[in-house]
Amino acid sequence: MDQPIVFDIGHVVVKADHELTINALRQKGVREELAKNFFFHDSYIAYARGEKSSEEYAADMIAYFGSGLRVDDLLHCHDIRIYEVDTAVMGLIGELYATHGAVHFLTNTNPWQTDRVENQLIPHLSQYGMILRSHELRKLKADPGCFDDAASILGAKGILIDDSSKNVEVARASGWGGILYESPDQLLQELRSKHLLS
Repeated sequence: MDQPIVFDIGHVVVKADHELTINALRQKGVREELAKNFFFHDSYIAYARGEKSSEEYAADMIAYFGSGLRVDDLLHCHDIRIYEVDTAVMGLIGELYATHGAVHFLTNTNPWQTDRVENQLIPHLSQYGMILRSHELRKLKADPGCFDDAASILGAKGILIDDSSKNVEVARASGWGGILYESPDQLLQELRSKHLLS
């Protein structure tokens, strides 16, 4: 059995820019210092770990921002940062799938982000392999045991392709391989050097 190839999704498979969310929140009247904390707020982290429901998360964030936001405003601001599929990376995923039979995904995510990526942008993503989501695993990639749990589900320790050096380091410390993603061209060279693509 080949070592599973496992992609991160955000900033790798889809292009994302947190500044888009921060600017959208500011336009809705949220103070800049609060908007900048959006992705680091305890409630956001808990939501990504599956510890809060969408309703609980929305209520927490609306109370935190204190600017009269509605749930649909918050959802729009949350989703706007994920703006495009990286077609070059999707091309590499297609080549890897054709060569190895499966490509999997391990992502720090939440139900809103899952809907944005898997229903709105790439509804066919699951055709390539399994999608392991932090809010279902109840662990972020940097959390102890995340990569052990993922290996149990996948049947083997994989090779993680991720834009976060911390996640790649944790994967390697857990006995996985790791490629730090920088660009499609760099990734292609890394895949060729590891004989995963010719």
